[in-house]
Amino acid sequence: MKPIGIVDYGSGNFTSVLNAVKSITDNIKVITQASDFEDVEKIILPGVGTFKAVMEQLNRKHLVDPLNFLVRDGSTAFLGICVGMQILVSLGHEIEETPGLHYLEGQVNRLEVTSPLTLPHIGWNEVIRPQSMRIFTDIDDNASFYFVHSYHVNQLAKDVQVAQSQHGQTFVAALSKGHIHGVQFHPEKSQHDGLKLLENFINLC
Repeated sequence: MKPIGIVDYGSGNFTSVLNAVKSITDNIKVITQASDFEDVEKIILPGVGTFKAVMEQLNRKHLVDPLNFLVRDGSTAFLGICVGMQILVSLGHEIEETPGLHYLEGQVNRLEVTSPLTLPHIGWNEVIRPQSMRIFTDIDDNASFYFVHSYHVNQLAKDVQVAQSQHGQTFVAALSKGHIHGVQFHPEKSQHDGLKLLENFINLC
């Protein structure tokens, strides 16, 4: 079995994601440069920070082209976490308009909240999802996951499966289309259900 590749481009939650995946499998390959993508079976992209900063780091480390080859132009299973999910779409509007990886049509915009709610949205929220989303297999309906974010993915095509949560407005908490998956929450900080979701991605998706 080929290893699970976890991309280390300087994201602040890389170590916690790595440790969470290590609790499931030892078959892991840390990706820090383009050549590291060789022979990986699946790819996990952590994310903390801004849409713009993450895209700049991936470009600076020359990781975008191999990601495109394997994920957009190929069929390597992919899981983006938090900002790692947001950059899957075509355009982000955090700080300034920034092109994403464009694996999916969509945009990233600031959450609209009113008092007493504040941003960033930090804490546990229930996630409502269709039963057919494989990354949620054997996870209870309306399970809660841990979020830290101020922006959200919207304007997705209708053929993208989405799970939803709520903070001032309904927003996309997770998405799946074919071999491409993303979660706005942090599974590595979401205890049992978060680890189960990572296990589902590794074993089912």
